[in-house]
Amino acid sequence: MARGYGSSPAAPAAAVPKRAQGRAGSVQAPSAPYQHAARVLEAWIVIAVGALCVMATTGVVLGYAPSSLQFARSFGAALPDAPRRARDYAASIVGRNHDQTRASGPNRTSSSDWLQTKNNLTKIAWAASDTDAAKKFFLRYSSSMAALDGCDPSCECGTQGRVMLNGTSGFGLHTVDAFTHPSGDLNVSAIEKVFTQKVGDSSAYVDVFDHHAGLWAPDLDDVVTKMKLHNQPYYAMAWTGMDGGTYYSVLAHHAGSQVVVEFVGSSQSSLDPAEIHEMDTPRYGGSLADYVVMPCCMMTPLWVSRATSDADRDWNWYSSKLNANLTFSADTPDGVKYRYGTMASSSAWEVHFVERPADAAGGMTVADLEAYFKETHAAYVHSPACGFDVWFDNHYGVDMCGGGNCMGMDDDDLDPESLYVDDLVERLESGPDGADTYRIWKQIWLDWGWLYNIYIVEPNGQSLQINGFLKHAPADTPQWNQSLCGQGTCQDWGWQRVD
Repeated sequence: MARGYGSSPAAPAAAVPKRAQGRAGSVQAPSAPYQHAARVLEAWIVIAVGALCVMATTGVVLGYAPSSLQFARSFGAALPDAPRRARDYAASIVGRNHDQTRASGPNRTSSSDWLQTKNNLTKIAWAASDTDAAKKFFLRYSSSMAALDGCDPSCECGTQGRVMLNGTSGFGLHTVDAFTHPSGDLNVSAIEKVFTQKVGDSSAYVDVFDHHAGLWAPDLDDVVTKMKLHNQPYYAMAWTGMDGGTYYSVLAHHAGSQVVVEFVGSSQSSLDPAEIHEMDTPRYGGSLADYVVMPCCMMTPLWVSRATSDADRDWNWYSSKLNANLTFSADTPDGVKYRYGTMASSSAWEVHFVERPADAAGGMTVADLEAYFKETHAAYVHSPACGFDVWFDNHYGVDMCGGGNCMGMDDDDLDPESLYVDDLVERLESGPDGADTYRIWKQIWLDWGWLYNIYIVEPNGQSLQINGFLKHAPADTPQWNQSLCGQGTCQDWGWQRVD
């Protein structure tokens, strides 16, 4: 498509009784050596826990916390005297690199190109008018905690509702209300009303259901029980995976928002058989066998899904611009097209594109939504360094080198060239239809230099955030303003004052 850089229009705690020190004639106090050993062990436990907390907090605050698999690897290596079963378990988790060249799933083409095997899905975000309500939705139904980064809840120029999933060391579900950023003729609330009218009571599968985040939920019964308790509508499904297993999904729309989350599990006993819809198409393009044996309650991101008016257009763009690998493709007799794929050889998470027959319920088709988002981007984004509208907040984020690895990585860990994304920018600047619309921000200074955020507009109007290094960034690249203020480095400063 054409570049699209257009012209601007506390109470005190109660006392706790001391633990009994032993009764006369019953239990004797431990001998001095045992007491000393216990104190030493206690001190080491305190030091170890403190160090882990500092590391985790630092990574989360900076927005690049290591994934759970990397954490397991470092934790296992740091405790050589840990019980063998603990070490073996950590090693087994690390070993599950989801290499789909095995028989358990489709082939994942390995690549030494710019998007390396260490890439990491860090977040899924939505533009929202009520970020606090969305945050409560996340906390209620996902195994999560309030995020420690960002300016949640209140920023100078907006609000955020951010949580991170437990078990994945910082993967985030985010909502953003950047109220000083332009949205075009329709504001966020107007688009949210379209979603709400389309979804209704969730009794039928609608097109915007394909705009969602897919999460693995080992305890699906817990999710369903909470939804029933709070009268949260949902759409329940049963489907056969690529590995032959039977899986269940529950799609939930947070009313009054664009937020849709699909919770996936291998078993359940809380759903009435009459409310389960049998699906003919798998919801995931790889094997879920490794997830089935994961410990309870570790929710994990599985996929990002896009509703689209042209699945082939979007997939071809991902393939040519992002070196994506197709894992599943199907065209159904009722006119639905599915295209699933990955962007790294050892990464299990996928990107999905689903095209359905046009449906104008709610006043807009999927094609109408796409056109509106792209029109707004074209009107307000003037260059890679100038302009930023609210629809960029409909995005997911990918770290080039797996989060925390960026901070301490050296040449022995990974070819440094693979961490640079200059060739990605070159591909965005060239193509048969001209340049793509994208924005670049400086995120944080590390040993290797600036880590950059590149927000890319996809052909469907949704956005993708790639975090990586640049050798030749534009000289006027601005630093990200965490307060949600500003539009970037623009010559016309008056243009940035959005009414």
